[in-house]
Amino acid sequence: MESGKTILLVDDDADAREVNVLCLQSAGFRIVEAAHGDLALARLAEGIPDAIITDLRMPMMNGLELARRLRSNAAYLDIPVGLLTGSPPHHLDDIGLFNEILIKPCDFDDLIAMADRLTGHGTLHR
Repeated sequence: MESGKTILLVDDDADAREVNVLCLQSAGFRIVEAAHGDLALARLAEGIPDAIITDLRMPMMNGLELARRLRSNAAYLDIPVGLLTGSPPHHLDDIGLFNEILIKPCDFDDLIAMADRLTGHGTLHR
């Protein structure tokens, strides 16, 4: 079933990104990829996704800095941001930058469910 929803997936680990892209595409999402926060911001100039799912630890610009920049820019303020990470932030201010946090390792159903919630798509893929 096609959701018509686009997710910007940001992760520096090419293998993990590829697996997550295939998972989300199999659930009907369109995926735009970026290897770090700087590239994610460049992708936003090409079009606003329905949601962003980002890793935390990345070179150039990490997921926390990406979320800070998104939350400080009126054009991007309303984009739901999910954090997919093995090491979540500990400060409440940092946690509050994200709409959802999913801890790795996680199964595909959890990833799809997070994507559904972020995009307002519901639970059509379960």
